[in-house]
Amino acid sequence: MKKMVQQKKEATNHPLIAAYLSGIANAALAILTLIICFFGFKQLNELAQSSQEKFAFDFNKDFNSENNRKLIMLIDMDCLSFDKADPKFPVFTAEKRAEKYLMVLDENNKEKQTKTRFSSYEIDMLLDLFDQINHFEENDMMSIETICSDFGWKITTVWEHRAIKEYVAWIKERYNKNLYEGYERLYNKIKKYEASKSKENFKDLKRSKL
Repeated sequence: MKKMVQQKKEATNHPLIAAYLSGIANAALAILTLIICFFGFKQLNELAQSSQEKFAFDFNKDFNSENNRKLIMLIDMDCLSFDKADPKFPVFTAEKRAEKYLMVLDENNKEKQTKTRFSSYEIDMLLDLFDQINHFEENDMMSIETICSDFGWKITTVWEHRAIKEYVAWIKERYNKNLYEGYERLYNKIKKYEASKSKENFKDLKRSKL
């Protein structure tokens, strides 16, 4: 019995066998490290995504101010016009047909007169929010997927509206040609992302029919 134990010890102490066992141990350790890293990275990625979604949710509250809700509704309904008759104080005016819808938004405040005119400063406050979103995206604080999901419709609808286009062109020419460049970049990224997703969905649809 002692002889057998001694033989096992000698076998284990053999350089080739020791190297083989050491290699197996190192390989097992490397695999275990990779598994830990994989799950750790997955958890960090999920945490980052969750943080981005919460950040987007909190930021989205800024769009729900009374003025912004009205402006976005008027833009979506194509009921907003830009008036630069007084270049020192340009305004945006809601068309007559939109007044009944504005009254619905004001119905909780019976004593309040329905607002149908908005200053350029109020428009700037809305457009500045989109500039900020572009800053968040370019600094990896918010992904393009999250932006498309939470703000995509607002970004494209506002930027494409005739009154906003007219105002942005006017303010660039009058004050600073670089104004709202961030918003414009964001709009272009959203359109590219939506186009790529449409192509992917079309390919998936074609594959499902094969």
